Amino acid sequence: MIDSEIKAENQVSDEPPRKRRQTDEAEIINRPKKVLTAMFHKTADPCVQARHLIASESLPYKGPSVLIMGDGNLSFSCAFARMFPKFNIVASVVESKEEFKERYPSGSESLEELSSLPNVAVNFGVDATKLPEEWRGRFQDIIMNFPHPGGKTNLKRSKELISGVFSSLQGIMTPNCRFHLTLAKRQSGLNHSAVKEQRSRCTEAPEHEKDSWQVLYIASSYQMLAESVNVFNPSLFLAYRSSGYKNRDQGFWNKNKADLISFVHFTEVPSTLPEPVAPPAGPDFFSKEFHSFRSFYLHDISILFRANDMEIWEASLFKFIASRTAGLVVDVNEVLRLRSICPKSQLPNRIYRLCWQATNFPLSKILSNQLQNDLRSAITTYFADESVPLILS
Repeated sequence: MIDSEIKAENQVSDEPPRKRRQTDEAEIINRPKKVLTAMFHKTADPCVQARHLIASESLPYKGPSVLIMGDGNLSFSCAFARMFPKFNIVASVVESKEEFKERYPSGSESLEELSSLPNVAVNFGVDATKLPEEWRGRFQDIIMNFPHPGGKTNLKRSKELISGVFSSLQGIMTPNCRFHLTLAKRQSGLNHSAVKEQRSRCTEAPEHEKDSWQVLYIASSYQMLAESVNVFNPSLFLAYRSSGYKNRDQGFWNKNKADLISFVHFTEVPSTLPEPVAPPAGPDFFSKEFHSFRSFYLHDISILFRANDMEIWEASLFKFIASRTAGLVVDVNEVLRLRSICPKSQLPNRIYRLCWQATNFPLSKILSNQLQNDLRSAITTYFADESVPLILS
C-alpha cells in the first residue's frame, strides 16, 4: 500500500496544480503517522519529502550547516535530517553514548539511522552551556528544543540554564548565525495568541508573563535579539517524539502549544543615548507603539513645578525627552495616584513613568538603567541651560 502511494505521488494528474497540491496536503494531514513515517523510509526524494511536510520552506532554518543541541532521543535530529537532506548536521546530546543508550532506549533506531547518513555527525557529551570555542562561525543555524535543567521543574534553575546557554552561544555565533529556541508557551513568557496571529505590534505594553523564563530579557543581557517568533509545529517533523520528561525516555504534550524563537547575536550595541532628533509635532510626542516580542522597561522621574502653567511646561519636558531618546522611549504617562505637593518646597510634584523599548537592537535591563541615568543628566542640563521652571527631584 505504501509503495503504491509513493508511486502515485509521482504520477501526472489532470487536476490543476494548485488544486492538486491542496488535495495532496489534505490527504497527508489525515494519513496515519505510521504511514507517513514509512513513506519517508521508502523515498529519498527530497522534493517528495518537502511536499509531504508541506511547510519546510516556511521554517526559519536556512543552513547549510546546523547544530542541534540537547536532542534527547535524537528523534528530532532524525526528522530534521530527512527534511533537509542537503544540510550538514551535527546532532548532539549532553549524555555520553553509554548514558544515552541507557536513558533513551527509543533512541537506538534514530542513532542507527543518523550514523548511516554521510551529512550527519552525532556528538555525545555536548554541554550547551560550555560549547567549544573552535565551533565559532561553523554553524548558520543552532537549534535547541525544550531545554530542561533536569529533575523537578524549578524556575530559578531553568533561568540559570538558559542564561548559561546564551552565554556559551556568544562565543560561537557570528552575524550570519541564528539560534532557534523552542519553549512551551508558558515558559517563554510571550503572549501565545500574539505569536499565533503574528501580532508583532500593539498599542499597549506587551503581555510578558513574569512567572516564566522571561527569555527575551535574558537574551538581551547577552546581546541577543528575537529576529522572528513562530508557533512550533511538531507534526511537521514526522519522526519526532519528544522525550526527557523527568529525565526519562518519556514524552510530553507539546502539540502546537510552543513558541519557536529565532535569535540573532549583536557584537555591539549602543552604550549611550542616540543623537537628538526632531520630535513629532505635539501633542503626541511618542509613538505609543510597542513591539510584542521585544523587552521593555519602566522608569520613573519625579518633577517639581515652579510655574502655574503646568501643561505647557509638561509638554516642553515631553518634547525634550522625545528628541533626546530618538524613539527609545515609546510612551510617557503620569502616575496620577502619586500626584502630591512636596512637603518641603510646597511645589506641585508629578511622577512620570517612561517606557523604554528598542526594536532594532537588544535592550537589556542594565543598558536601560544606564540610558535612564544619561537622560536624567540631560534633563538636568536642559532645565539649567534653558531656565526651565522645573526641578528633577
